[in-house]
Amino acid sequence: MKTVELEPRLLRVKEAATIAGVCVSRAYEYAANGTWPVVRLGKSVRIPRRGLEVWLSDLETEAGITAGEAD
Repeated sequence: MKTVELEPRLLRVKEAATIAGVCVSRAYEYAANGTWPVVRLGKSVRIPRRGLEVWLSDLETEAGITAGEAD
């Protein structure tokens, strides 16, 4: 039987910070000021993985990095 591991679609702010390469306090700032998309689940804040990936992709485009160069 093959086990499939799924990446979560919603990230905790600390997880998003690690992926984006920013400190946790900056990640909370981005979540609070609308830089990153946010989903609220009660009192919890989550960052949609897809939204974070789009944000990172936009930064790469602004920096002049094309697909394949960032890897």
